[in-house]
Amino acid sequence: QMVDDGNSTRAKYVDCSKFINTSSIAPDGSRVAFGARGDVWTVPAKSGITRNLTQSDGVHDRSVAWSPDGKYIAYISDRTGEDEVFIQSQDGKEEAIQLTKDSDTYKFSLSWSPDSRYITWYDKMNRLNMVEVSSKKVTVVAENKTGEMRDYSWSADSRWIAYTMPSTFGVSQIHIYNVGSGKDEVVTEELFNASNPAFDKSGKYLYFTSERDFRPSYSWTEWNHIYTDMTRIYLVTLQKDTPSPFLTE
Repeated sequence: QMVDDGNSTRAKYVDCSKFINTSSIAPDGSRVAFGARGDVWTVPAKSGITRNLTQSDGVHDRSVAWSPDGKYIAYISDRTGEDEVFIQSQDGKEEAIQLTKDSDTYKFSLSWSPDSRYITWYDKMNRLNMVEVSSKKVTVVAENKTGEMRDYSWSADSRWIAYTMPSTFGVSQIHIYNVGSGKDEVVTEELFNASNPAFDKSGKYLYFTSERDFRPSYSWTEWNHIYTDMTRIYLVTLQKDTPSPFLTE
């Protein structure tokens, strides 16, 4: 046995502002949610009280995300013994609602759909997941054997998810997933690496970054060709009748 005074395990007050790891601003800008030292907090932008929504000693609550309609704050918690997704009313007057169950791995990065009906996240099993808040139905949007699927975004009408599918050979492709039908479409070619998809708010374009500039220079020290500044911003039109914004007038 190694006996000590138990100094590190005694109850104490801690300044949680020094342990903030995630944040999310309320849609109206009046408050900010923080994930700090295992609890979920909301703080007023100007005046008002600070709320600790979870007050969960011994539990790790993290990855906060404020719903676009302003009603809920979503977060990941291990209070059941495994990582699960919860939502809680932003005023703290209602008990938290558990949306997922039977977790088999670590979860990351919650993201609400613009209509506040769905929440997406990725996990350590290299899956991109989605849960419908009303029914608690979980759908695996995509799965990959190469790496974690961290790169995704919602369309403004909440009908589509654009995401990057990693590749073993370093050439990732952009996919678009239809939330209603479950149909998946590949957007970019296999020749060029593409990532960071983002929908135009009008629904006409999908923006992304891609490495397509091959202008080699010769290295004086490595005795080989090197490629620099390969990345640019690109777009694709999302409807056949949408003209390219770069057509010659």
